[in-house]
Amino acid sequence: MDTVSRMIPPQTMLPFSSMTRIWFPAILGTVLAASIFSGRYWLLLSTAALLLGGWLQLKELDLELLPALKRPANQTTLLRYLAVVTGLLLVGFESVPVWIPVTLICGGLALDFVDGILARRFPSKEDQRAFGAWIDRESDALALFLIGRMLLQQTGAIHPVFIIGISRYLFGLFFAVLPLPVPADKRFASLSRTIAAMAQFAAGAALYPLLAPGLTARTPGAAWLIPRYGWFAAGLVLFSFLWESLLRIQIFRRAAGAEWRGLLRSFLMYYRLPFRFRRMKRLYAGFVGEGDLVFDIGAHLGNRIPPLLALGCRVAAVEPQPGCTELLSLWFDRRPNVDLLFSAVGDRPGRTPLYVCGDYPTLSSLAPDWIDRAARDPLFSGVQWREAGSVEVTTLEKLIARYGDPDFVKIDVEGFEEKVVAGAQHPLKALSFEFLPASADTALAVIDRLEAMASYRYNLSWGESMRLVSPEWMDAGELRDFLEKARRGTKSGDIYARSSWRRNE
Repeated sequence: MDTVSRMIPPQTMLPFSSMTRIWFPAILGTVLAASIFSGRYWLLLSTAALLLGGWLQLKELDLELLPALKRPANQTTLLRYLAVVTGLLLVGFESVPVWIPVTLICGGLALDFVDGILARRFPSKEDQRAFGAWIDRESDALALFLIGRMLLQQTGAIHPVFIIGISRYLFGLFFAVLPLPVPADKRFASLSRTIAAMAQFAAGAALYPLLAPGLTARTPGAAWLIPRYGWFAAGLVLFSFLWESLLRIQIFRRAAGAEWRGLLRSFLMYYRLPFRFRRMKRLYAGFVGEGDLVFDIGAHLGNRIPPLLALGCRVAAVEPQPGCTELLSLWFDRRPNVDLLFSAVGDRPGRTPLYVCGDYPTLSSLAPDWIDRAARDPLFSGVQWREAGSVEVTTLEKLIARYGDPDFVKIDVEGFEEKVVAGAQHPLKALSFEFLPASADTALAVIDRLEAMASYRYNLSWGESMRLVSPEWMDAGELRDFLEKARRGTKSGDIYARSSWRRNE
């Protein structure tokens, strides 16, 4: 028997994954609508949402459908979900004896013990187990919700089984907003296994007095005990989810360190603004495609990584901030086509001081002169930095020797851009780097470095719009004129550069 935590979004629900962007909003919207509106068609729509999630999960894990369906544990999982839904569809038909839907629903719930045994009896590869765990977790959660919804409509009052079912999705919303690994707390795991079994039993027990009223007259003790037991089980489920929420917050705080509040703000800004993933994917599609190599210099929390992976790219993400590196490891360390390097990038290898901005970690920098200029700018009023020790520094040329020639280099290092570009001994095919009015000289120095190696064409994207300003690409002189005008304003953005140069093999 799995834990109550199997009713939460799986560990594969990473930032910007298809599960967080598509499936969880679909299932959450379906569940909330089904809680309000009556009708049997919600059973079918909820099942369709579950199948959509299964299909996306197969794509996420790069699995084929037929091998997944041949796994005995998965067959049992689908059979018990089908039994529950069929039973719920038959509820209320006068021509159908009440014992038939009751038997189907309770039989489906009882089979939950069987698929766990089969999963252990017939082990499979890790990705197959991950899919099996997902379909088991989500079909159980949806079955409990649908049973609770039926009991809610039958009784006309809030039912404890409905509370058990809907709580998974309400707490799941929090877990999806900030996806982290399921807490590995032994006490939590032990208690949640017991609570999961109690929740299943409460759902089955609640059916008998409602669908077989004669049973209540013959067993008045059960009529008194069953609803009270249901509320007790619902309370325990809520307690389990609250405990898990606290454990997940602890995981984030422990990983992010002293700057956890600022990193949480960064995460919500970079990952949870609507449509950002689509805009980034569309923009980067103009530079890279299937099999291309991208260097993400100054990866921060890695919000560029998922859209680049969606384009089929290989990503080498480089980030020196300790809090960011821990979170990057949690989210991307085991992802294919992602290599994490916890270092800074400069013009020569060695070590250099890191200046961290606790409130706004995206403004952390390796460039003290840039910090001095930024501190005098009204846009950075109240922003403070502190020295947080030294970090290892590598160079673009060393990265190229390790990974190969990049097809695109994203540079976001708060005033250290010129040092990064100076570490390349050959022209870069395409890149982006930041422009700030307070330090426009840095951007102009980067342009001079690039033009000393090759001829480039340039464009610019304001802020985080991920849209190029001009339909026509500019040469270096035109861009310098553009930046001279822009430095008198307050807008910042990213400059994009591309060259026709290719290294001769």
